Amino acid sequence: MSGRGGGLNPRRRRRTRPEGMAGLVEGVLGDLGLDVAPTILRIAERWPDLVGPEAAAHSSPCRIRGATLDVDADSPVWVQTLRLRSPQILARLADLLGPQAPRELWVRIGRSGSDDEAPRGRGSQREPERL
Repeated sequence: MSGRGGGLNPRRRRRTRPEGMAGLVEGVLGDLGLDVAPTILRIAERWPDLVGPEAAAHSSPCRIRGATLDVDADSPVWVQTLRLRSPQILARLADLLGPQAPRELWVRIGRSGSDDEAPRGRGSQREPERL
C-alpha cells in the first residue's frame, strides 16, 4: 500500500465546527414545515376561547404560513364574521402566544367543524379572502 494513512483516502476532509443536535432538529423540522405544529395545536385547543363557542363550531384554524393563520369557515357568513373580528382574534393570539403569534388571518370557505360533513363539490371551492 502506498500513500499515507495505510490505505486511507489521502484527501483531507475539511473540518467544520460540529453543530448541536437541537439546531439540526430545528432545521429539519423547519424544512418539513413541522416547526409550527405545536403552535397550530395550541391555537386549535384554544380556538373556542379565541373566537367564541358559536364561531368555533363553524370554523377551524388549519395551518400557519409565515405570520399568517389560515382559517376554514363553513359559510360566507362565518368568513365575514371572522373577518370583522380579526383584530380581536389577533390580539388574543398575541396574548396566548407572544412573539410567535400570527399577525394576519386568511379566512376561506372550507371544511371545518365535524368530519362527518360530506365533501364539497369541485365547483364550490372559492378563493381565500385575505384580511
